[in-house]
Amino acid sequence: MSNLNQTSILDESTLDCWCQIAVPEIDLFFFETMEQVLNYLPIGSLIIPRSEFKEHNSYTNIDINNSYQLWNISKDGKYVCAAHPQLISSLDQDKRTAILHIQKRLNRGLIYPWVFVQEGLQAVAIIHQTETLELLESYLVQDEADSFIVFQKEMWSQLPVDFKRNLLSKLAESYMDIEENLDFYDDKITPVLEKYTNRFPTMNGPNCLAATLAAATNRLEESEWIINQWVHPDTFLLGLELRGYKEVDCEIDQMQSRDIIVWKNEHSDIIHAAYYLGNGLFFNKNGQTFFNKWQVIRKETLVNNWGKENFMVYRSLKKSTG
Repeated sequence: MSNLNQTSILDESTLDCWCQIAVPEIDLFFFETMEQVLNYLPIGSLIIPRSEFKEHNSYTNIDINNSYQLWNISKDGKYVCAAHPQLISSLDQDKRTAILHIQKRLNRGLIYPWVFVQEGLQAVAIIHQTETLELLESYLVQDEADSFIVFQKEMWSQLPVDFKRNLLSKLAESYMDIEENLDFYDDKITPVLEKYTNRFPTMNGPNCLAATLAAATNRLEESEWIINQWVHPDTFLLGLELRGYKEVDCEIDQMQSRDIIVWKNEHSDIIHAAYYLGNGLFFNKNGQTFFNKWQVIRKETLVNNWGKENFMVYRSLKKSTG
């Protein structure tokens, strides 16, 4: 039995990849009423009804979906402006601030507390701190409790690289499950798990289903290919079937190494999966954003995140998986 190193691996090359995709090329602004659209936006802006926006592939790809956190945006946002990056900066400050306040109220993504931004400023060379602060403050919104910065493509492209790296690394830390002194059995850590544990992906997409299916795949080439994919539920279930996995009647405390645990919601949709290593430890990835690292976590942490109910356990009936 060995102790697993839990040091996160986030290098500059990964951060630089994040810097390129963290803020999409298209600015999206959500509005509750057409009156807001007419009051704040130039005539000729591209306005999309929310119902049509949800079905539009150009505006719902994986990077846009994760950056703007489309799933979290209030249903009160009935209209969407898909704008070129220069639109928001061309408006006078009062209109810009009003639009940004609406985004905060509707819970749009790419809005971060000032505390993260303040730490990022410390990474900027002193001679550039004033101009960086002025740029950020022009995208500042405040509520009763805190101050926030709303990030948009043009302002993001003007920020110093050191600031962006620092901000993104701090945001990544906020997504982590902190685990220490994890003991594991050496023969349960396959080469791909050893390589990816505590690493961050360079892109959005790799999700919990991909991580779990990859962990259940013995061949390194296939495992490493799968772990970097965005695997959907039916593909995941087919993958389990092909690897000889069947659902078994089993509580979490009765799981065996190489078992897979799957959570479903009230609509019977798969919402999470993880791979059991044994000794109370799971190989896990909590989401499909690049902020979610591949990680080994304790059973207690997994249950705290995903609950004690609405799960099922799959077990391989084969001696080895492909």
